[in-house]
Amino acid sequence: MTATSDLIESLISYSWDDWQVTRQEARRVIAAIRNDNVPDATIAALDKSGSLIKLFQRVGPPELARSLIASIAGRTTMQRYQARNALIRSLINNPLGTQTDNWIYFPTITFFDICADLADAAGRLGFAAAGATGVASQAIQGPFSGVGATGVNPTDLPSIAFGDQLKLLNKDPATVTKYSNPLGDLGAYLSQLSPQDKLNQAQTLVGQPISTLFPDAYPGNPPSRAKVMSAAARKYDLTPQLIGAIILAEQRDQTRDEDAKDYQAAVSIKSANTSIGLGQVVVSTAIKYELFTDLLGQPVRRGLSRKAVATLLASDEFNIFATARYIRYVANLASQQDLRKLPKTRGAFPSIDLRAYAGNPRNWPRDNVRALASEYTSRPWDDNLSPGWPMFVDDAYATFLDPGMRFP
Repeated sequence: MTATSDLIESLISYSWDDWQVTRQEARRVIAAIRNDNVPDATIAALDKSGSLIKLFQRVGPPELARSLIASIAGRTTMQRYQARNALIRSLINNPLGTQTDNWIYFPTITFFDICADLADAAGRLGFAAAGATGVASQAIQGPFSGVGATGVNPTDLPSIAFGDQLKLLNKDPATVTKYSNPLGDLGAYLSQLSPQDKLNQAQTLVGQPISTLFPDAYPGNPPSRAKVMSAAARKYDLTPQLIGAIILAEQRDQTRDEDAKDYQAAVSIKSANTSIGLGQVVVSTAIKYELFTDLLGQPVRRGLSRKAVATLLASDEFNIFATARYIRYVANLASQQDLRKLPKTRGAFPSIDLRAYAGNPRNWPRDNVRALASEYTSRPWDDNLSPGWPMFVDDAYATFLDPGMRFP
């Protein structure tokens, strides 16, 4: 036995006048697990005494059960298999388990496995620990009012009013505009921002803690976006400044209303192929290019539904790694192209060096950044360019390279 297992058994035990685990007791159980220095020994002791299954059966409601499951999955190593088996047995009389609300797309065991894989990846890739964090924007509409600015997760936004849904279906111009990208003239928007405004936006974006669906899978508070971007940059031989620039550009042209529309459409009966989250990753792109490969093992990825993929894209760490992996894919693809067959690209970006894309962005000509920005938003290297977007991303990149920019 351990001190934590003794405490947990006392909190979840029943008596003649105590036939349920209260919310307060459940929170004490979760806190005990999260603060335990020997979690594997505690799980082994609970398993040996027959209390491990009871633990999973008795701690609820679903949001607290998920917190419990994530805390155990993220902290166990040697005893993770035993914990998973006990969780399976606990679901015999409650097959839906934690599948409520946005979690309907994740069977309880899949949720356990995602938390376990994420915890392992965070430790392996160096973004498990929390870092210094900044303050979110309070903007609720207009440019730069989506998740990148506010930290409000798309899955937490209210359902779009039925009246607006009908108007969107009928393509009412005013309603379509309300739920679409807010910027028309990208250059005009940038001209309204001072250098300090741009720095403030960049620092707001990267300084916040990640907006994650799996906070309890981490050993403490979730890490900052900057920490996750830095980890993704190391993994894919990129720079956090390039990842940050792509994301900042996307988020400048994003609103809270558009976040709501894109996520809710993706998980609706239509399963719309929308772009979601910080880097505006398209659901089909995440599936086709297996953009979660470095955070989730193949068994988990293979079992994800399309709506589960859409939901994971709303979680910052998954979106950042998906964005970075796709940037690296586009860059590697460029290094295999023949510039003579890309006359528009060569004309628009005269300093481009396709071979340089195989290396780190620190060694790219600036035109490589601009060209990649164009290809990130469309079919890569088909010689059809995205008007205005290369310079829009380049402006964000310049901000991240500014000496005044703090990358926590």
